[in-house]
Amino acid sequence: MKLPALPSAARFGRRFARRQLRLWELDELAEDVELVISELLTNAVRAALSSAGPLSQVLLRLRLTPAGVHVEVSDPDPTPPAPAAPTDLAEAGRGLALVAALSEEWGYERLATGGKTVWARHAPRPTRAERPRHPLS
Repeated sequence: MKLPALPSAARFGRRFARRQLRLWELDELAEDVELVISELLTNAVRAALSSAGPLSQVLLRLRLTPAGVHVEVSDPDPTPPAPAAPTDLAEAGRGLALVAALSEEWGYERLATGGKTVWARHAPRPTRAERPRHPLS
């Protein structure tokens, strides 16, 4: 999904993810995936505006793989994402820590055409029948 590099990109990305997860019958992942998308798109919009200007775009992709749901957000800035160490009073800087906490794993790849893709993987939660039983229960 191509989105203009505007603050509203996060809102549209969350809606897109919610609908797609519902189609895949993975509603239980919606809250975490939507929050991760919000953080990644906010960072991508900021990066796109600083490197490519006001007419730039960002790209959101969701892929269902055997390992789970892959969220991918691309922007035209090749600068790698850098987790910040926020202070208690900081209003920003917690986004990538949140992505790391809510995802199984995350990372980034540089694009051959310039720019980068930041990704996060979310594994479906096991159903009650799939959970291992405690030996004493």
